[in-house]
Amino acid sequence: ALDYYSEQVMDNLIRAKNGMLFLHVDVTQLTAQVTTKGTGVFNGGQSKVGTNTANVLLGNSGTTSSAALQVTKPLSFSLTPERDDMVTLQAVPEVNDSQLYALYLKFLNTDQNEADLKGNLIGSKIVTVVGSDTPPRDGTYVPGTATKWGGAWYYIPGQYQQQYQNLCVGIVARQKPRQGAESQKTTLARVYNPEEQMEALAPKNDSVELRTLRQLQQTINSLQK
Repeated sequence: ALDYYSEQVMDNLIRAKNGMLFLHVDVTQLTAQVTTKGTGVFNGGQSKVGTNTANVLLGNSGTTSSAALQVTKPLSFSLTPERDDMVTLQAVPEVNDSQLYALYLKFLNTDQNEADLKGNLIGSKIVTVVGSDTPPRDGTYVPGTATKWGGAWYYIPGQYQQQYQNLCVGIVARQKPRQGAESQKTTLARVYNPEEQMEALAPKNDSVELRTLRQLQQTINSLQK
C-alpha cells in the first residue's frame, strides 16, 4: 500500500508538471493471502550381500573357508517447499473530490507569486518537482521520490520535504465528501411525508363528490383543532 500511494502521488505530480491529465485512485480494500506448503519424498530399504571364501592350504590336506555378510540400508529424502503470496487491491478513481486535487495544486504552486497564478491553476514555473536528464545526487532530494519517467529523472528537492509530507498526509487523512447525502435526505423526506404522498396519489380530475368530501374533511379537521 505504501509503494502504491508513493508511486501514484509522484506520477501525478510529474504528469501535472508536464501539463497532462492526472487522476488519483484510492484503495478501498486491501487483502493479502499467503499459502505455504511442502512436498516431501522419503526412500528407505535394505540390501544384503553375502560372500563365501575357500582357501587351500599348501602342504596340508585341509582347507579353510570364511563367510561374510554385508548388509546395506540406504536412506534418502527430499523436501520441496512452496509459498504463494497474493495481494488483492480494490481501487476507485476520485473524480469528484475538489479537496483532494486542491492539495496537489497547492503543492505544485509552492513558492510562486500570485501574479503568476492569475488565470492558471498551475503557474508557469513549478519548482517543487524537478526534471533532469541525470539522476539526482544523494542528499539533494526527498528520499523515495526519484522517479524515471519518459526517459527523464524527476524528484522532489530536499527543501520541499515538509510540503511533500503535508501533501501525502492530506491525501490519506482527508475527509471524503458525502456525495448525494443532501439529495438523499430530501428524497427520503419526500417519500415518507404523508401529505405529499396524498397529494401525489390524488386523482388529477376530481369528481364533484370527491371535492365535497374533501371540503367536509377539512371542515371537520378545523373544528377538531
